[in-house]
Amino acid sequence: MRPEVSPSVLLKQKSNSACLCHRPPQKADPADHASPKAKEHLPLSKIIHSNAPRPPWSWSIFCRNRNAASLTNLTWLVRLLGMFGLLRVLLVLIFAARSTSAQPSTTTAAHLPTILLIGDSISAGYQRQGKKAFEGRAIVVKNEGNAEWSGTGVKKIDSYLGTNKWDIIHFNWGLWDIYGWEYHQEDRSPEAYAKRLDALVRRMKQTGAKLIWATTTPACKEPEKTMRNRFQQSVQITPEQQQKYADAALAVMKKHGVAVNDLHSHILPHRQEFAVGADDVHYNATGCDFLAHKVIAALEEVLKQKK
Repeated sequence: MRPEVSPSVLLKQKSNSACLCHRPPQKADPADHASPKAKEHLPLSKIIHSNAPRPPWSWSIFCRNRNAASLTNLTWLVRLLGMFGLLRVLLVLIFAARSTSAQPSTTTAAHLPTILLIGDSISAGYQRQGKKAFEGRAIVVKNEGNAEWSGTGVKKIDSYLGTNKWDIIHFNWGLWDIYGWEYHQEDRSPEAYAKRLDALVRRMKQTGAKLIWATTTPACKEPEKTMRNRFQQSVQITPEQQQKYADAALAVMKKHGVAVNDLHSHILPHRQEFAVGADDVHYNATGCDFLAHKVIAALEEVLKQKK
């Protein structure tokens, strides 16, 4: 016997059935069934909001893979920077070690003789060879900058000497006094030159160092180029004019018992061979080495006497 169903229930069931039967079919999303090749031409919004399972090339996975790749690259970058940092530290340590080894230790340096070279650009040309020749046997120092003319020497001699205890002072002033250059309007007569040299020698003798006067190297044969180009003056020094300065200097050295290292006579026969130019007082590398040999020999002789 079939149970009785109330009319209201039957009506509700028919209503639900009608709804199910007559529900309009939903339109298929083209992104759900499109082939991978077709999806390449679909709008990005269709691919993102598709209900179909997302293939490996989907946007979210692409972003995730890209983020992972970026993270990997960042990790490698950090590692690379770390390696560069470590390499930098190692290089600093290596250079520091080399610098330390190149300089004598405080204990060793305290027992080495000290040599001070004072002069202009001519001395700058041979000071490097001098330092190398006495490496490990003596400390060789060149005055800071260019000692220029004797007037500059009077002003800066205290700073050149400093507070160090010097065993030998090898010095020269001369070419700037002869040519003038920046000081061409000053009193550079041989008499004034000798007066300034006398004051300089007196000051250097106070250090107790052995003094060596380096005679001034030869003037150039033609009008000197710096005076001509910069100061518009034609200055040509004759051997007779330079000899007046040489005699004035030698008189001062003889008065104070200063040893003489005759660089002038040493380089004069080779001036044409070693000179930078006929209008230039400087020398090429070979000429600088040639002067250096004479300077080193003079210093060696004094060091032997001090032993």
